[in-house]
Amino acid sequence: MSVGAAAQVHVIRVRRYRCIRCRAVVTVTPAEVLHKRMYGAAAIGLALALFGLLLLSPWQARQQVSPWQVVGATSSGRWVTLRRWCEAAVEGRLWQSVHGRVAEGPVRQVAGRCASVLAGYALPSLKPLPLVVQVFHGAARAQ
Repeated sequence: MSVGAAAQVHVIRVRRYRCIRCRAVVTVTPAEVLHKRMYGAAAIGLALALFGLLLLSPWQARQQVSPWQVVGATSSGRWVTLRRWCEAAVEGRLWQSVHGRVAEGPVRQVAGRCASVLAGYALPSLKPLPLVVQVFHGAARAQ
């Protein structure tokens, strides 16, 4: 997975454990997997950066991030999920570390602020990396 590469679908096996006493089930996933999301953290961060920082249209961001290029007639030219991700980021349902650091506002501004915060979680590099690449890597590391 890298910025600029063709989007791909990955199937991730997760482990589920059941408590013997209370019968609760716990699912253990890699850190890059966000709760109840079909896209990985890095892909969501990339979409937010493309939309909020590079000012691409939602449809252009979708074409770069989504592996599903065939969409229904009502979805053509837009990406409703991008707005949902922005709302979830403000409410802290994607990354807890972003919650409280991104205020409500216009969707593009929220996406840009969220992407900027995520870029701060990227590991330092000896050579300067484009901001979008930093967001991609930071989103995978943010909690």
